[in-house]
Amino acid sequence: MSFFEELKRRNVLRVATAYSLMAWLLIQVVATIFPAFGFSDSSVRYATIIAVIGLVPAVILAWVFELTPEGLKKDDGVRSASKAVGKKSKTLDQVIIVVLALAVTYFGVDKFVITPAREAALTEKMANQIDQAREAGRSEAFIESYDDHSIAVLPFVNMSSDPEQEYFSDGISEELLNLLAQISELRVISRSSAFAFKDKDINIVDLSEKLNVAHVLEGSVRKSGDMIRVTAQLIEARTDTHLWSETYDRKFENVFAIQDEIAEAVVRQLQLTILGKRPKASHIDPTAYELFLKARHLTRSGNAEKLQQAAAIFRQALDREPDFVEAWDWLGVNYGRQVGIGIIPPEEGITLERLAIQRALQINPNYAPALASQAWLTMIYDKDFQAAATQVERALNEAPSNISSLGMAALLLHKLGRTSEAVLVNQYAIKIDPLSISIRHNTSMMLYYLQRWDEAIASFKVLLRLNPEQPGTHFFIGLAQFYRGQPRLALAEFEQESRDAVALAGKAMAYHALGDTSQHQQALQQLITDWADTSPISIARVYMAKGMHDKAFEWLNKAIALNKANHFSPLDPGFIAVHDDPRWAEFLRDINQNAQALDNIKFNVSLISNANTI
Repeated sequence: MSFFEELKRRNVLRVATAYSLMAWLLIQVVATIFPAFGFSDSSVRYATIIAVIGLVPAVILAWVFELTPEGLKKDDGVRSASKAVGKKSKTLDQVIIVVLALAVTYFGVDKFVITPAREAALTEKMANQIDQAREAGRSEAFIESYDDHSIAVLPFVNMSSDPEQEYFSDGISEELLNLLAQISELRVISRSSAFAFKDKDINIVDLSEKLNVAHVLEGSVRKSGDMIRVTAQLIEARTDTHLWSETYDRKFENVFAIQDEIAEAVVRQLQLTILGKRPKASHIDPTAYELFLKARHLTRSGNAEKLQQAAAIFRQALDREPDFVEAWDWLGVNYGRQVGIGIIPPEEGITLERLAIQRALQINPNYAPALASQAWLTMIYDKDFQAAATQVERALNEAPSNISSLGMAALLLHKLGRTSEAVLVNQYAIKIDPLSISIRHNTSMMLYYLQRWDEAIASFKVLLRLNPEQPGTHFFIGLAQFYRGQPRLALAEFEQESRDAVALAGKAMAYHALGDTSQHQQALQQLITDWADTSPISIARVYMAKGMHDKAFEWLNKAIALNKANHFSPLDPGFIAVHDDPRWAEFLRDINQNAQALDNIKFNVSLISNANTI
């Protein structure tokens, strides 16, 4: 008997064929199923290696052993014609046929069902990656267009004998910053980022790296009676080289001329070619100006008593200078903050805020900060998105780098369902105000709404580095982990959240996903008992996570009744499961978020004057 005939007699060839078919089928299943459970591509490689190695012992066992009616026995020359051997061969043939049928079935399903779906998902993923890369590239292009034409105005040092005069030196610095920010050819770091380094021992080179600027303007202010001394110096930040310095000794009434001269010196030293009209400081009553600087300083404190003091001082300034646009605008800001901390009732405060902003715009219809404030009221309280869009466009045309205008533009784009564009605007704003808590928060939120999980989590973590106590940040990191299928990681974040209502909601969701019924019920019941009137959206979110859609809609409707749904986003990943429910469309209409109506709103965002438009 030849070696080949002996292989056939011992069914080695049949075993090898059956094993190979079964191994191939197993590898295909692994390649299709394992990625869905988070396994990497290496799982397919390991399965293939194991299958190849396993062929050797399978063949050896087939050669050495024989399957008989009495069980598996060592081959001792059993006759090939025996019934046992024939039965074994027939069984192996049947196995091969079954495996072949399974393989053909799998091939058909893979070709006509799985592969098209996989290719569609891959195409969508690649398209999203291309869009994200394009957005990042465009954002960087906006910034690079400034080249070295970027500057941070640091708070000028108070050299007066009275420490209480610090509001004046800070005010002069901010007014210079605002004046330079009107030059569209110059990127000026916003006040909140520049002033973050006040009273801190940091060298100019490190500061330039943190703020990504080429130049720094710093100086000092001394006020004595009706005389003022301002010293200013311009520094090339990356080399800490002084480019220019000047000291101005003038009467206080000439403070505006000093500002103009400093701005002119910066333009000259940076060799800027101003395309439009050169900005000039407003010349107003000096006493009213000083009162304004003091009131603005007090308003920023956020303290209830100081806010009320500031409002009175603003009115004193306006009594002396009735057409003082900035004072009217900041008086509106003051009223808004008083509403925010409960000093005055919302209806009264919002009415006062509207009147102050309207007065500012009567004096100067193109004053960008007032237009941005008006757009906020129009969007949130009037829910007139088209009017808000028009107001923001006007604000950006007047001041393309104004942080308030950019922030409003991003929020409005998000409200209109154009969240990817909103992220681009915010990323541009971060370049101007890199240490801004609010802009970083809004950017992180929008990345979360877009389900760009890794980017959102990374952005939220930057926010925690800027402010470790920032409320809500751990909650949204937890939500990102939860919705991407990591409830244990989510729970760790929810346990660090400082806002009790959302922390309870998050923990209730995580405990439910982890199967801890007792802890889940306890957290949910406490959430409903303590926060039903203030956090109905959070309760709805928990019921959505449990798949209890009727209860979720019950709480969404309560949110509308309690006026707690103004800031709800239709893109929230927690509510995707009900997008096809007719009640969802009704809910969106009730909160003025009807997609068809929003699509008809025209809104063009110019990030740089005479340059790119989203």
